[in-house]
Amino acid sequence: MKLHIVVYFRYVNDILVVYHGSTSNIHEVSNVSNGMTPLMQFALQEESENKIIFSDIAIKNMKII
Repeated sequence: MKLHIVVYFRYVNDILVVYHGSTSNIHEVSNVSNGMTPLMQFALQEESENKIIFSDIAIKNMKII
């Protein structure tokens, strides 16, 4: 299974994964991440109104056409 992750950021205990949305499903990415180790489980937070909060910073999704 290819997840097409574009970039991965980590700051302390916050992780941001940017993936190619037309070829990957966020729930598949979450399931693979949570399946890596039983001692650590990741909480899924999806963007709302084209933005997401990462480490107290609002990041806006600017879709390029």
